[in-house]
Amino acid sequence: MYWSVFHPHWPFVHQASFQNYEEGPLLVQSIVAMGLWATGEESARSAAVELHKVLGAALLEQRDKWECPHLDRASDFSAWPIPTLQAIVLYILFALISKGSASIGFDLKPSLPPAEMDMLASLVTTCRHLGMFHYPTILAQYSNDHVKAYIWIGVEEIKRFNLTLFKLCRSVAPSEGRCRLSATELQFPLPTGEGLWSAVTSADWHAEAAKEGTNLDKTRGPNEPWISESAELVRCIDPESGFI
Repeated sequence: MYWSVFHPHWPFVHQASFQNYEEGPLLVQSIVAMGLWATGEESARSAAVELHKVLGAALLEQRDKWECPHLDRASDFSAWPIPTLQAIVLYILFALISKGSASIGFDLKPSLPPAEMDMLASLVTTCRHLGMFHYPTILAQYSNDHVKAYIWIGVEEIKRFNLTLFKLCRSVAPSEGRCRLSATELQFPLPTGEGLWSAVTSADWHAEAAKEGTNLDKTRGPNEPWISESAELVRCIDPESGFI
């Protein structure tokens, strides 16, 4: 239910490489909660809400493991905890979608309660301090020893996570300045086409890569225009535009 109902709207977890017996429990639980809610069944949604509460408690308990509130802590993360960060985004999205803890402001935007807003602010701060919005820093997470397809998937997943976080920040009422994320900060190229991203089997993936002429070596040399380069133009045309 997660992949068929929710994922098409928020495709930031790579379906083909996702293995629930190998992924972190926080991400698996957040996906299960969203999948239960997506069924539309009352009993399943009640179970989703309960799982959501458990997930929230776990994220708060492990906050010192994923939060990076100070620049001098950024070096502590040799590898970015992407699955945990994805779980946090899903947790906040669930709070909005389920409407259990969100309200609508006078600007007709949903407003998160203080606890969820604080978690979102911490997530934005952490991603910013880790350099997750900067393409060279994204590429630096991978070495030349990694399989090229693995590098592509990792880079694409981070790009899509960043765009999801950007859309989420622009969706909630701007009552908390720490949650603001500007398009000028998104210093990386747009994600690759949906065909390649959505390919499930290895054969389909390679077929799409050949069809789109994707050069996997290209991930090591950012020659494409960055999103941030168009941000000022979009803002001049429509200051309230979500851009993406």
